[in-house]
Amino acid sequence: MGEFISRDAWGARAPRPGPGPLDPAEVKGIALHWPGITTPIRGIPDVKRALRAWQDYHMDDRGWSDLAYQQVVDQDGNRYQGRGLGVQSGANGDEFVNETYGALLLVLAPGEKPTPAMVNATQRVIRRHRAVFHNSGQIVGHGQIRPGGTTCPGPLVQDLIDAGRFEPPPPWTPVVLRRRVTRSLAEAEEAPDKTPGIDRTRRRLQLILDRLERDL
Repeated sequence: MGEFISRDAWGARAPRPGPGPLDPAEVKGIALHWPGITTPIRGIPDVKRALRAWQDYHMDDRGWSDLAYQQVVDQDGNRYQGRGLGVQSGANGDEFVNETYGALLLVLAPGEKPTPAMVNATQRVIRRHRAVFHNSGQIVGHGQIRPGGTTCPGPLVQDLIDAGRFEPPPPWTPVVLRRRVTRSLAEAEEAPDKTPGIDRTRRRLQLILDRLERDL
């Protein structure tokens, strides 16, 4: 599971006055973007460096209030704080689509397929976005909503969107949780272990927790 990296941690500049918070009643989806890079960027230090450069470009060249995106996900499943999920983005195209869609940047180059870690982290961001914006049900590529169109976020991401791969799994119900715990208990029981008494119990509990964490 990747890390969450705050604005301070990646060295963000302070934003200028901008469009302000999103209205939960107006938000109907979240748009996935790519940054238009030519070669892949991997590793937290390099992604941090890229974020600072993109923020400089957005603020100094484009005249925007901040980095355009609300949150950023890299190929290792790390999540970076952008404007914040509650703040209107500057990435989607015009005022209407910025007011009605969130904006999530996937750090991908052309031809680079999202890793399972990126997909899982994107699902986590979308789940959190929907917890704030209860009317938000759509997951779209930038090109689906931008006036005039765009190739962003690329065909590989768009194919995953169309296949529903970024849709977060449904929340666990008590019945599902019971099944998961029962299955994890069975796996722990089958695992070879000659440790007696309380140490064996602790080990079994740790195996269960490890399995549950993978499934969350």
